[in-house]
Amino acid sequence: MDHPYTSARVTFPDGRKVSYEAGPEFATSEELYQYNVEGVGIRAADARFVLDTLEQWNLNDPNQVLEGRLDLNHTGMMGHSYGGATTVEALAQDDRLRAGLSLEGGFWGSVSTTALKQPFMYIMSGETAKSFDPNASAKDNVFYPEFEPDLDRVMTSSLNDTYYLMVENFFHQSFTDISLISPKLFARGMTPEHNVDITRSYALAFFDRYLKGEEQPLLQGSSAQFPEATYDATYTKIRNEQTQ
Repeated sequence: MDHPYTSARVTFPDGRKVSYEAGPEFATSEELYQYNVEGVGIRAADARFVLDTLEQWNLNDPNQVLEGRLDLNHTGMMGHSYGGATTVEALAQDDRLRAGLSLEGGFWGSVSTTALKQPFMYIMSGETAKSFDPNASAKDNVFYPEFEPDLDRVMTSSLNDTYYLMVENFFHQSFTDISLISPKLFARGMTPEHNVDITRSYALAFFDRYLKGEEQPLLQGSSAQFPEATYDATYTKIRNEQTQ
């Protein structure tokens, strides 16, 4: 999904183009937090609109491309950063989403006070995780004070399976393809292909498990293929052995 004003550029059906608009500066983290709650709420509404539209097209597609071809009983969602925040808020608001994965996103909105019903996976970069240390001399620029208590509430109150994976040598943009663009700057301690393969492999394993019901060794513990990735025992909990 391309979200108007928070994606690089969105082109509407009438040809009108809307570019990204940077948010205002705020004096306190609480003001920024509330601004993000509003922004993510709009994006979660976009997700509901997409699901509504897909349901309509599955019944009656004017272009006769998707009609009767969509399995909307097995729908998942994932996103990075603000997209990860959008994903988890959409999960909290819409039961049609059967599983969700956040790549280092925040928890802004109703999700911070709602027990998730769907399986959920969170992947955190090792560099950002260092900001959790109260004695850290510097904080990552994507870290904010409210993050840790929100994360704890979401992961501990969930009614379904949760996975919390931390990846050493990753930083916030490691979840993109930036390492392929400039390996010397952005592939830290690994090849750019391996960098991309970590995110791709764990995401595929998660959704194959919870949308297709296929057992996945990558979800069951450490992997020799990806020694950088470690599950946190506190937040990684299998609550529903029958989840498909």
